[in-house]
Amino acid sequence: MATSVNNFWARRWHQWFRRTFLFLGGDPLSLVFGSGGRILGGFLASGVCHWIMILPFNAGVELWRMMVPFGMIGVGAVGERMFLQWTDRRVEGLTGWVWAMIWSTLWFSLVVDGSARAGTLGNSSIIEGMTPLRDLVERLVMVFETWLHTF
Repeated sequence: MATSVNNFWARRWHQWFRRTFLFLGGDPLSLVFGSGGRILGGFLASGVCHWIMILPFNAGVELWRMMVPFGMIGVGAVGERMFLQWTDRRVEGLTGWVWAMIWSTLWFSLVVDGSARAGTLGNSSIIEGMTPLRDLVERLVMVFETWLHTF
């Protein structure tokens, strides 16, 4: 169970793209803003990548629908570090869990809203909603099926 925003994103959530997000956004912002910039930049890079992933569903979806929530999760994570510096106490325990759930739910409702507006929630599969990709896959399947019938 995550007991803070930092705990959730640094240890509980998957870490598959962590290095990529830090390289793309965290490292450049850390040069200007230090460790807080690294955290915020990583979350902003994640927001851009999530926006790119929903573009095939709807090219008109606004960038801010991903950038604002991911950026604000970064602000929450940096805020927890500031809290530790000012009070010498970590955000943890039941209070930390409540804080993390409220903060995350507040901001990630915008991610779900942006995804819904892009049309990702109304498709039975990701492939079905991504029209350019769907056409390519259907063509490949038809070619493969034709090839199979030649034997």
